[in-house]
Amino acid sequence: MADGDSDSDSSFVLVSEGTSVGSDSESFVIVSGDNCVSSDSDEDLCGGRRHQLKKLVDYSSSDSDEVLLDCGGSLGKGKYVGTNEFHIYPCKRIGHFCGDDCDEFGVKKAEENADINNVTMEYVLPFLPAKTICRFRSVSKHWDKWITNPFFAHKQAYTFRNISGFFCQLPGEKPSFVSLDGDAYGIPNPSLDFLPQSVTVRTACNGLLCCASCDGENTYYICNPVNKEWTVLPKSESYHGSESVLALAFEPSVLGFEEHFQLVCAFSLPDLPVIFFDVYSSRSSSWHCSTTVCCEIDALHLTGHGLFLKGMVLWETLTGAILAFNLKGEQYGILPLPPCSGPHGVMAEMYGELCYILPVLEDSVYTLEIYGDMDMKLKRIIPLADGIFTDGYEELRALACVNDDVVIMLLGKKLIAYHVKAEKADIIHRDIGTSAGYAGYLPYVNSLVHINHP
Repeated sequence: MADGDSDSDSSFVLVSEGTSVGSDSESFVIVSGDNCVSSDSDEDLCGGRRHQLKKLVDYSSSDSDEVLLDCGGSLGKGKYVGTNEFHIYPCKRIGHFCGDDCDEFGVKKAEENADINNVTMEYVLPFLPAKTICRFRSVSKHWDKWITNPFFAHKQAYTFRNISGFFCQLPGEKPSFVSLDGDAYGIPNPSLDFLPQSVTVRTACNGLLCCASCDGENTYYICNPVNKEWTVLPKSESYHGSESVLALAFEPSVLGFEEHFQLVCAFSLPDLPVIFFDVYSSRSSSWHCSTTVCCEIDALHLTGHGLFLKGMVLWETLTGAILAFNLKGEQYGILPLPPCSGPHGVMAEMYGELCYILPVLEDSVYTLEIYGDMDMKLKRIIPLADGIFTDGYEELRALACVNDDVVIMLLGKKLIAYHVKAEKADIIHRDIGTSAGYAGYLPYVNSLVHINHP
């Protein structure tokens, strides 16, 4: 694609946000090598009329060298921001335009004189956990400036999604963090003392943590324990009560630099056997009570911290069912649970789908049963071949699935990672201080995600 008024070729970069769930279309923008973006046009992407380009604002001439560690939105040098909104082109298929810098398969060739430091900074660091990245700030001033840049924090939050550990909290005690790898994953203040009051950890999603005040006033805090950023949510007009359950919904976007989240509270009123859904949106900074009301008897007693998956929030019930609430259409549904579900099983994501992991003890030998699909039918039985599980006197509890192949479990006071393909178990912690039946374990992602203060 070249400017018709120029004899020189222009290089363009195609930035795509990916295909939306339930759609086969993509949204993308075009950025030229001259720091321009495509403006609105009624022509087809490959039509005869060329697209008008508008110049971007260059912030590289700013006199300020300040880059905030808390990613407060300041722009570093050399960054560009468009003066007009990007034009979004719906497209079924996107062709790949290659020049001499691409090989025969359409893959861009590596630059011969590429600096290994720049390559590492751009293509390796975003895939690492927050604790590891913070250590690399001491490599050089250049690395420190890049790591503390808000654009890098956004990129790391989008690319790194691995479960890094668990927040654990006993009644009346402060929260604590159990890391799956002490060298790689960690947070500076596991007790969350940077918050203005004592809190109870309620739910988490992709690096964000939701906590509730211990005074019973329905005060909710959304925080990131890594950078100690937090925000307090406004009061809801609905009284949630002590029996309410929460689910945090946060999905980082590749192009949306302002992080948005939703918090869903499912609650009931005294002497009224129905479930209400109160939804907070960070876009509007307000609550609204959904017109959808759940009257299912199986959903009246909810438990757990809630799970967000593909636009749905899900809670396990005490009556052998799953309550699912669709955030877009604000409709609910009831899914079955395995007959023997209970405190030792867990809802989890495996291969991008909802599943239920249930440890089963038979003849002093443990197995893992994996249930899936909408009817939660038995999909797989995994024998726990490692000798660690031969002691049937200790209770086994499933906590989460990591990278689709590793199941994290609690055997007595031992935290164990079981590698399904290799049929091998690793003991992560031998004595974490709490037994299987007396504490909740909330999966957490070690992310640099930024939180906007109100």
